[in-house]
Amino acid sequence: MPYDEVLNALQHQGCQPKKSGAGHVAFCPVHESDNRDHRPSLNLAPGDKQAVVITCHAGCAYADIIKALGLDTVQPPQRDQKRIVATYSYRDANGNEVSQKIRYEPKDFRQRYPDGKTGWLWKKPKDAPAVLYRLPELSEAKAQGKTVYFVEGEKDADRLRDLGLVATCNIEGASQANQKPKWNRAYTEQLSGCARLVIIPDNDKPGKAHMQHIAGQLQGKVSDLRYLELPDLPEKGDVSDWLNASHTVEELQALAEQASSPPATQTDSSESTQETDDSGPARPAKIRILAGGLPEATDQAEAALIQHGAGIYQRSGYLCRISHQQAATVRGITRPQGAITITPLDRDATLDKLNRLVHWQKWNEKAHGFKRCHAPAAIAMTLLSRSGHWNFPPLIGVVSAPTLRPDGSILDKPGYDKATGLFLDIAESGFPPLPANPSRDQGQAALQFLKDELFNRPCLNSERPEDRGFSFASDSDQSAALAALLTALVRPSLPTAPIFLMKATRPGSAKTLLADIAALVATGRPGTVFELGNDVDEVEKRMLSVLLAGDSVVNLDNLEVPLAGATLCKALSGETITGRLLGFNKTATVPTAALFLATGNNTQVIGDMTRRVVVCNLDPQSESPEKREYDRNLTTWIPENRPALVTAGLTVLRAYIAAGQPRQDYPLMGSFEDWDRMIRRPLTWLGEADPLQGTAQLEESDPVRRKLRALLLAWFTTFGRAGATSKEAVTRAQGTLDNPAEPVLFEVLEEHFTDKQGKINPRVLGDFFKRYANRVEIGARFEESGSYQNRQIWRVNIVNDDRFQKFLARWKQTHQTHQTNKTLPDDINPFGESGESRESHSLYKKIFGGNVEIV
Repeated sequence: MPYDEVLNALQHQGCQPKKSGAGHVAFCPVHESDNRDHRPSLNLAPGDKQAVVITCHAGCAYADIIKALGLDTVQPPQRDQKRIVATYSYRDANGNEVSQKIRYEPKDFRQRYPDGKTGWLWKKPKDAPAVLYRLPELSEAKAQGKTVYFVEGEKDADRLRDLGLVATCNIEGASQANQKPKWNRAYTEQLSGCARLVIIPDNDKPGKAHMQHIAGQLQGKVSDLRYLELPDLPEKGDVSDWLNASHTVEELQALAEQASSPPATQTDSSESTQETDDSGPARPAKIRILAGGLPEATDQAEAALIQHGAGIYQRSGYLCRISHQQAATVRGITRPQGAITITPLDRDATLDKLNRLVHWQKWNEKAHGFKRCHAPAAIAMTLLSRSGHWNFPPLIGVVSAPTLRPDGSILDKPGYDKATGLFLDIAESGFPPLPANPSRDQGQAALQFLKDELFNRPCLNSERPEDRGFSFASDSDQSAALAALLTALVRPSLPTAPIFLMKATRPGSAKTLLADIAALVATGRPGTVFELGNDVDEVEKRMLSVLLAGDSVVNLDNLEVPLAGATLCKALSGETITGRLLGFNKTATVPTAALFLATGNNTQVIGDMTRRVVVCNLDPQSESPEKREYDRNLTTWIPENRPALVTAGLTVLRAYIAAGQPRQDYPLMGSFEDWDRMIRRPLTWLGEADPLQGTAQLEESDPVRRKLRALLLAWFTTFGRAGATSKEAVTRAQGTLDNPAEPVLFEVLEEHFTDKQGKINPRVLGDFFKRYANRVEIGARFEESGSYQNRQIWRVNIVNDDRFQKFLARWKQTHQTHQTNKTLPDDINPFGESGESRESHSLYKKIFGGNVEIV
């Protein structure tokens, strides 16, 4: 039969013959007549003894092919023709057929897949599911807790099933010694959860390597994993051969009961798999990269990093490491040389850790073996992306001196502390043992040591008492400085802590040095300098960056703006803070375990910040305090003597704890209750002044508080308990033809509620009402009282009559010598008639302009 005649017949039948080497390939006219979505199965080649040799790789008979082509000449093939001897159906868990494995004689295997119609695809579709043989039966056996046998081929699985056992295999079979293991992680999932799995290898190297690899994949995923090498099995024999040798199923089950666990040495591949290149530095762990095994390789990588001390931790949804920084100023953040920080782990840093601790190998087709390689970037990225699923230890913060845990116990062992999530970064020696139960006398002695060595040093060029030490304005100011030092020692164990403001009357008063003492004792270095600034968004990003880095002491040095801001308030009174990262377009949540300090000259504290501040006032009572000379340089002396200073500070706190934390006769500081118990109460228990006295005085000078108090009195003086709109109040204060001007109200409005042109503006007043509505001051508050012509009516509501009347009495006493014919509203009548001219006196200035005691 001429070659061209067959070629033309194929073309006529639509079998699409195409040139391939010396012959052609085409679709088989027998089994591929209605489908062309796969590789052709028919080969045509010139023959030696005949014009054309026709071969169908699916096993179609030569005669059937010639007949389908409409050719009359029937010439038998000159080559052995394969014939199908067995078909094994693979089904998913629902029983749907997803593939078939075809066995031929002479012995050969092929796989085919349903085409969705009535035919078959001989090329595996991309979406074809990977299933084990007899998966529905396997799933049922798992649910019932039955023993499952894993063998190498479908023939063996069917043989065991006929004997009443549950058996399975994978469609790919075993690999040769120089090939990658044939295994899909879907198979691992399908076998996971088996009560007992007995693995039975064929008696050859590929079979044993195949089964040992499977055993490695199933370690920890099967309750009882057994590995059974059948006795008296011939070379290359299988379980069917063993049963054919007059062995019984009862013998097999008895051997399965006695079988041991799989060899522990073979987890990723077998000994028969070649290793072509094992040169290079030795690593403590070894991982092989297998196709489709990225998740498992990442699991192994994480375990290796943890086991071999990579120094990786998880913190606030990211992986990190501990590092020591060089001195630098970046975008308003200045850190000293050697400062300990927590650095986020990026891809490259993760790869560096992986390459240093793991011997990586991947399959090399050319060399037919596993070759050494670098860690894949995909492993690092997958590991970094597993936020919320890591096994790395959580890191709360890093401390560089012994400290106390939240329960008051001592943390003095270097390294990671599981109980607190803190890392103690010190050498084994250097810090003396801390007394576990010091007495009150020991606590007082330790406190006196700190005062003598740090705060009360003699001045060499002055005998004035005011020049000794730091020129504290009062005993409470020295107590506030001690509180800052003690807070720095235990800040990571406190959920929240107030900010400490070192406030001086003029430059050169050593306020920055005083702030640095806390950082120098706790860390051996000055604190991280932070510029507060006016850009709210920038402040938030820099604040988050500082907290993310784990800076333990942060100093808002030399404030030129008032101490205020929502971001700082949140960082002080919350255990965590969420915001946008500096330099990245994403958000993060980080712990706020840092001590915040601030310094400034006559610094103003505004709004909600007043209740979050501990004030330390310095008053050198000198025009040139910077000219004072002292007997030691604390910036160099403190780091050299840290062990003694740290021990003294912790002794103070431990003495109070050992005494049972005696109750003190004052309420706890709101939002900072744990700080109050840990720091403030030990100081007062040991006889020191209350460190919060300066905070109480600071609240009186709060401009918002003073403004609200003045408006409440002026408004009540004008309208009594009746309500009025903002516009009506402005009109009433300025005066009209029908009503005289109200000098008291006018002066308050002119002082605080003007626009850019300097005119009293009702809208400015209205905005103030909305912002501070219902806030109680001096026993009263502004409340909404309906509306008039779309304008809100406001009135004063007295909620604490005794307190409010004390302020009114103060008003009467201030103006008793300046009475006029003007009368107060009826509801202030108990105090008689009183008034004053706007030109002579100001109610606002008299009551709030000077020092006012707390009522």
